[in-house]
Amino acid sequence: EILTESNQCVSNIEHTAESGVIDMSTGTELENIMTKLSQAALDYAQSIGVPIVVSIVDAKGVLMYFHRMSDALL
Repeated sequence: EILTESNQCVSNIEHTAESGVIDMSTGTELENIMTKLSQAALDYAQSIGVPIVVSIVDAKGVLMYFHRMSDALL
């Protein structure tokens, strides 16, 4: 189930990247996508007992989202 949700989030991001984002003035859609993708990764990492760091960047490499689980290496 976690992998299915994660794959769906990745598909959503890939679709957004391919089609382009028309209006992100509020950033709500992008924030929702990043949160869902991050949460899927964090849930999976917790299920296998491996602390991780989640970093999401834009096309230019600018940090958009960051989350570090306790005890995760940087």
